[in-house]
Amino acid sequence: MPITRAVCTRKGNSGHGPKWEKNREAVSPGLTYIKDLGATHVQILPLQDFGSVDETEYPPAYNWGYDPIHHFVPEGSYAGDPLDPTAKVKECWQFINHLHAHGLRLVLDVVYNHFYNAETSPLSILVPGYFFRFTDSGELSNGTGVGNDTASERGMMRKYILDSLKHWMDFYHVDGFRFDLMGIHDIETIRLAEELVSERKKDSLFYGEGWDLDTSLPPEQRATLDHAGELPAVGFFNDGVRDFSKGSHMDLANPGFVNGGGENAAELPFLSKRLCTGRNGAGSLV
Repeated sequence: MPITRAVCTRKGNSGHGPKWEKNREAVSPGLTYIKDLGATHVQILPLQDFGSVDETEYPPAYNWGYDPIHHFVPEGSYAGDPLDPTAKVKECWQFINHLHAHGLRLVLDVVYNHFYNAETSPLSILVPGYFFRFTDSGELSNGTGVGNDTASERGMMRKYILDSLKHWMDFYHVDGFRFDLMGIHDIETIRLAEELVSERKKDSLFYGEGWDLDTSLPPEQRATLDHAGELPAVGFFNDGVRDFSKGSHMDLANPGFVNGGGENAAELPFLSKRLCTGRNGAGSLV
């Protein structure tokens, strides 16, 4: 069974080599530490070019990266020389290849559900009004909560997503994807995306957040947890099982089963039925 560890993408030594064997506390650094945990995969925060950090500043500012601009290009602030247009591409490829050389696989957190700025997005400039959803009143749909929702159900937006996934697999050799706010997307796009990924790597991972968000797409078309049965090879984060187990971060009075919330034990059979088993055990994830 794949064991995934999520890490931040920051510059730094990988921790491999004789002088990095152990630190003073006898804890292995870098990749050695991750391997010592028994992990098989590393999931990194968004690596695609994002807009909140000025790449020309040093030291660079920091952001999680959930504000994409260009989905085919690595973020330049992580490069040794952000002003060298080839450095970000070369170093990103080397980074992923380095993980593979040490027996670890990479899952990339991808954000196709919105753009940093819909009005200045290259897609809006190319075809205004096509690549984003709008409400009946003509306003940008905002199910993501950050100002805009991409229209994955439209042919060319769907192709944009699929072509980007293909590029990250074929050129950078990514081993899987975690879809941020996957419930914003339509079921058909996610189905085609999973098929594309699994055709390229049979043992790839594909999972995402199936939250049901208020976007301008009919609920029955959304790739949400309620529709996991229509996407049997896709893994879903299951917030119901998570909150039952450890408690809800939205309700501190609900400590969860492992923290003494035994009064909710009756919910366990219902929540268990919502767990779906996907390809390679991806299924619904807590």
